Amino acid sequence: MFTSNDTPAIEFKKAAQLGAIINLDDITHIPFLERSAGIPDIISFRYNPGPLLKTMEGNVIGSPEQAKYGLTRDQLSRRMQQ
Repeated sequence: MFTSNDTPAIEFKKAAQLGAIINLDDITHIPFLERSAGIPDIISFRYNPGPLLKTMEGNVIGSPEQAKYGLTRDQLSRRMQQ
């Protein structure tokens, strides 16, 4: 698993060459990864449950809807359909 933020193209290329599962923090990183190393068959995304977490018991991560990273459920669903 390769995960980072503000990743240079050379690091994405190396991760792809090594066969790492690349984890992205933000939906806006997808076009840069595609230009840098291509989109691998398997990819991972940081998930941000947003307000959905309020319905779960034992909330221990604060207010995810205010977090600047992570893809929402809707964003993940749209990406999977493309």
